[in-house]
Amino acid sequence: MASGAAAKRYAQAIFGIARDANTFDAWLSDLAAIAEVSQHPRAAEYLSNPKTATVDKESVAARLLTTIQPKAMNLVKMLLARQRLELAPAIFEAFEALVNEMRGIAHASVTTAVDLTETEAEQLRRQLETSTGKQIILTRRVDPAILGGMVARIGDQLIDGSTRTQLEQLRRSLTAAR
Repeated sequence: MASGAAAKRYAQAIFGIARDANTFDAWLSDLAAIAEVSQHPRAAEYLSNPKTATVDKESVAARLLTTIQPKAMNLVKMLLARQRLELAPAIFEAFEALVNEMRGIAHASVTTAVDLTETEAEQLRRQLETSTGKQIILTRRVDPAILGGMVARIGDQLIDGSTRTQLEQLRRSLTAAR
């Protein structure tokens, strides 16, 4: 829990910096690169080793992250000094969520029993955009266990129109009516 809260605080601070300079896309790219390095097995092992001097870690990080802006490198140095580089993926996710919220973009994950055609997926995306008032980035999943219909998750909102759930609700109401 504390790691998630810390990542959100870092993301909010970076969001403020990016807003002041209108560098959201640069920060998205930089944070993605930092997260990737932090998750690379060999790099993560070296950069998280408490026996390695921070200055040596910073040098290696600078060689691995040659394309990021100086302020992003300052973030890396701060995370290394505080032994918190493992937060990088969560910081990226939290920052991306803030940017998407500002831009009116929402990610929707839709699960269906059978794969949707491109036409059906596009129609569903437009319907979700109309109902949410946001631009939707649609991720599709197939799960035959839902039997039919669909389950959509947009942020914290869950729309469960699956046949499995409807049958379960019918079963509960029939057994409660006894």
